[in-house]
This record gives sequence, structure tokens and C-alpha cells, in this order.
Amino acid sequence: MEKIFDATLTIFLPLVSRNHGGSVFTRLFLDHPRSVGESYLEHQRHAFGFGVSLLGAALACLVHALIPGLFVHTGSEAIARLHDRMIVHRTARAGRRAVPLRT
Repeated sequence: MEKIFDATLTIFLPLVSRNHGGSVFTRLFLDHPRSVGESYLEHQRHAFGFGVSLLGAALACLVHALIPGLFVHTGSEAIARLHDRMIVHRTARAGRRAVPLRT
């Protein structure tokens, strides 16, 4: 049990340690949103929306697994839509060009 605890500390201690650049709060709540050009609340809203979309797509895929005639394109359409929202739009905001997942 002690080895598992030590291994867990080795993995997670850098996540909360102050010695890895910036405060814990900044690293956990602000660094990633800033890296994608969003505030914390903007990132929270987008991530929550993605999560809800993914849950809906997952449920549709589970139903599709049981009854293949239902939700035939729902999963793939959700992935394409989310890809466009995340990659294409983020890239456009940064002034770069991205290729849509499908046309």
C-alpha cells in the first residue's frame, strides 16, 4: 500500500507543487485557458458545452450499438462539429488557416 501511495505522490505532486513555474492557482485555473486564448470563464463555458455534446453523442452511440438503425450518423456528426468548433475556430481566432474535418 505504501508503494502505491509513493507512486501516486510522484505522479501528482508536481501538479500542486509551487516549484514548477507559477502559483498552484495560476497553473490549475489560468495557464491552459490562456494558452488557447480564452479567459477562465470562456474556457469553462466552452469545455462544459463540449462535455454536454460528448455525453449526448455517447448516449446516441450506445443506443446505436443496440439498435443499429437508430442514430446512424449522430456520433460522427458530433465529432465533426466539435472538431470544427475546437480546431477550425480556434485556429481562425489565432489568424491561422485550418482544414475542416470534412466538407
